[in-house]
Amino acid sequence: MLVNRFNEQMNKKIELTPESIGLLMKYDFPGNVRELENLVERLIAVSRKNKIHTYDLPKYFHKQEGWNPGKLKGIVRKTERENIIKTLETTNWKKIETAKILGITPKTLWEKIKKYNIS
Repeated sequence: MLVNRFNEQMNKKIELTPESIGLLMKYDFPGNVRELENLVERLIAVSRKNKIHTYDLPKYFHKQEGWNPGKLKGIVRKTERENIIKTLETTNWKKIETAKILGITPKTLWEKIKKYNIS
């Protein structure tokens, strides 16, 4: 196996998790087996852990699974915006009171109101 060969060459003992092997097996590898070899070699060379997980693989592996790490940022922003608006409505748009409830400073609240274009 490639992992064993590169582990031996680099004097490491790194293994792939079953999930990461599954993602590798599903991928088409347009660059053929050479692309796979280069990827495994690079993963082992840079790894500071004893296991390679799915999140260690390049992003393009996850896109085939429908996983998109960029989505989380959007979800967090949307949730934060909605919570700010609900809290402002609850406090009758009293910003100091809203900031206290949210556990942030009034300045931070003001910045978030501008950031999310809340009016």
